[in-house]
Amino acid sequence: MRPLAVRRTTSGAVIVAGALAFAALFLGEGTTLGRLVWIGGAALLLAAIVSSLVLLGVIAVPRLDRAGSLFLVALFGLAVWSGLTTIWSISPEDSWQYTNRTLAYAAFALVGAVVAAQLRSPGEWFARGAALLLAALYGWALLSKCIPSLYTDYGR
Repeated sequence: MRPLAVRRTTSGAVIVAGALAFAALFLGEGTTLGRLVWIGGAALLLAAIVSSLVLLGVIAVPRLDRAGSLFLVALFGLAVWSGLTTIWSISPEDSWQYTNRTLAYAAFALVGAVVAAQLRSPGEWFARGAALLLAALYGWALLSKCIPSLYTDYGR
């Protein structure tokens, strides 16, 4: 049995990661950048906290298979490449926005990998959580189609 501190840390990380996923789905405002700063910044902060807990040995290092490791390396590599393209880009502000967005995606992926490593049956937990979030998202989308006043930008 795992120590109580590790179980609480894992539970807290799962709750915060779920809240961030909820915020990204429901409060992200699509491709606009206003909320990306807050949601992506919170994801980066959570990734930094989780990474430091791994480095301190509070929680276990995630055991990723080859595909998972390659995915994380490629995603962080894409973020670095996007950042480098600001040097020669015609519109460096757009390149920087893509860099920020990719860093947020990479932070979500890193947190997901570490949290999944802490759970006893991560596939089942993530499947249930994703199904719940998607059902809520689709339900809200259907409800906003039925009652247009719920969606402020419906006319567009």
